[in-house]
Amino acid sequence: MGAVWKALDTKHGRHIALKLLPPELTADPERRQRLLREARAAAAVTHPNIAAIHEIDEAEGVTFISMELVDGRTLRSVIGGRPMPIPEVLRIASVPAQSSFIRKTNVGPRAKS
Repeated sequence: MGAVWKALDTKHGRHIALKLLPPELTADPERRQRLLREARAAAAVTHPNIAAIHEIDEAEGVTFISMELVDGRTLRSVIGGRPMPIPEVLRIASVPAQSSFIRKTNVGPRAKS
């Protein structure tokens, strides 16, 4: 729903993942509320497989979520445009049942550099 970018949090001196909801989607109250619900749900969970949420805010008409940046491969690079065996899909998908923020050692949403 939103684009995720690698960013520098200059206040805290750390790299973060910044999920942005584009202005055209921010104007849609349903999309904006969906992003905020997603962020609040993830922020309420403390789990080693879910990225920590640092901030949920809006600036210059852009709604964003600031979260922990997790190193690793993207799900797209793991899938490689090919079908995956069901056991592998279940292994990867088991954790995000609570949230779309995956923090796996090797797989999860990653920021664009």
